[in-house]
Amino acid sequence: MLELNDVKKTYRGASGPVTAMNGVTLKLNAGQFVAVQGPSGCGKSTLLLTAGGLMHPDGGNIRIGDVDPYSLPPDKRATFRGERIGFVFQQFHLVPYLSVLDNILAAALATGTSTKDSVRTRANQLVDQFGLSHRVHHVPNSLSSGERQRTALARALLNEPSHLLADEPTGNLDRENADIVLDAMSDFASAGGTVLLVTHDELAASRAGTVLNMRDGQIA
Repeated sequence: MLELNDVKKTYRGASGPVTAMNGVTLKLNAGQFVAVQGPSGCGKSTLLLTAGGLMHPDGGNIRIGDVDPYSLPPDKRATFRGERIGFVFQQFHLVPYLSVLDNILAAALATGTSTKDSVRTRANQLVDQFGLSHRVHHVPNSLSSGERQRTALARALLNEPSHLLADEPTGNLDRENADIVLDAMSDFASAGGTVLLVTHDELAASRAGTVLNMRDGQIA
């Protein structure tokens, strides 16, 4: 379960404060796939970062399962994120000098399990699942956008998280690769995981069981 209660977040802008989240309340249960749409600047990315324990809110509270991630010290919060949340971003955020396999295994560094045989076995299974076997020793610069995003998705799934948070994951992809990513997200929810997707892509949003709209820092 992922729950936000009256969450607020304001930035300092050049001409004054900018309200990104203005009392957002949202609850996602296990097995639920929710998409949030809205215009650029409406607060979608802030919503996702705050929900995932990456950006401290100014007000309200967040619970992932029975834990408020912001009640944890930074090191324990990072471990908690690594164990419970998989992130997928439009710009991939792969380590440029690591191979496909090592980028996937990087997710296990936060949980201290990267050297376990079972984790390496799962990493190789994800390589096969996402059609990356022929690219396993390549670095990101030699991959297509679709291959980079499939690597990022495999990394997000490595630790078998309970929640998957995705910010415009299909924004740089052709339809074939977008469908691979969205199929995996749908399968994750069908298996009992919780998915929060923020997107401009109508086809991506149509995969969700629930579609919400965000405007001016609020969920409609």
